[in-house]
Amino acid sequence: MYRKLILLLIAVFALTITSCKIQEQIRTYNQIISPAANGDVSLTLLRMDSLNKFSNPLVNRKFQKTKKKYRARFSSDTEKSKAPSNNSVINDICAFYHDYWKIKLLNTPANCDSLLYTKLSHYLVNEKLTKLSFDELSKTIKDDSELTKVIESEWFYCKFMLINGIQDLLIWDKQCQAEYSVDLPETNINVNVIFIENYVLNGASDYATFGHSQIGGWASKANSSLFCNKGTYKLKSEKFQYSYLKHESIHFVDLKNYPNIESADLEYRAKLIELIYCTEKTIYKRIDEFIIGASTESRENAHSFANYHLICQLSKKLFNNEFEADITKWKSFTPAEINKASLALFQRGSELLEANPNQNRIIENMYNNK
Repeated sequence: MYRKLILLLIAVFALTITSCKIQEQIRTYNQIISPAANGDVSLTLLRMDSLNKFSNPLVNRKFQKTKKKYRARFSSDTEKSKAPSNNSVINDICAFYHDYWKIKLLNTPANCDSLLYTKLSHYLVNEKLTKLSFDELSKTIKDDSELTKVIESEWFYCKFMLINGIQDLLIWDKQCQAEYSVDLPETNINVNVIFIENYVLNGASDYATFGHSQIGGWASKANSSLFCNKGTYKLKSEKFQYSYLKHESIHFVDLKNYPNIESADLEYRAKLIELIYCTEKTIYKRIDEFIIGASTESRENAHSFANYHLICQLSKKLFNNEFEADITKWKSFTPAEINKASLALFQRGSELLEANPNQNRIIENMYNNK
């Protein structure tokens, strides 16, 4: 009996060690993919080339498959792609954006945005999809209004965005909606959520990471609604309730109250909202995702810029250091303690905004206010 107990304890210890190593390797894998999710496939390719393999066979199998996909798409141009829909016009538009992303995500050449719009203008005119002449269209093509008309005339939905300096496009053909009441620290709002059920084109981040990273949703002032990538969420999960619903709902409130606020500052406040409510189920994982995705390279990269400063300011508050990157140290604080620290930062940001509702930035000012 004693011998069996010893063997059981040894087995449990071995499994614990193995599990820790797997988690470390999964984290390293996520760090490799992270730059591509922020629009820099070149850095992801460099990180991939610097690592031959993972010791864990499951992680390594995924890594080798992903490396092969990246090389086929971005290095050798040997990727075999399928038509995304049964509509030839939509397929052609998707192809233009795929070709553009393939170049833009590798950071070359500098004029690829102009090349994209020139090709689209020629296409719409040559295929008689617009009543505008090429010269007329060339003056307006960059506002995406004519292309929106074309896509909607084919009975598809679309969303144009500029993310991380990249012209982004989502196209889908099926959606439904539902109403939610959302509690936030300083208010309660009712929101209409439009669930996107089937993407034809899922944006640059999805293209850059082969689905590892996707746009979860966005707030639309024009539609008075939140849009949600339904396939990325279980609707009863904390990820949906906090990292989507509360996150996007605070965008609505902030955009209404502070019309000039920049994207990075919107994301900073929305990520704090997540950490105010997350429990032990998700809080440490979410913090680790913020750490991995952190960067100060550009304010244009709103999510990564917000991640960096959120971790900096929480690190200062909880650890009294500049940037705590070790997730195991974060676990020395309870979720309730992290919730409380996040709420304090959120409320301090609200005070700054209320003092001057027309300002466009608060992140940098957070360091100068106690």
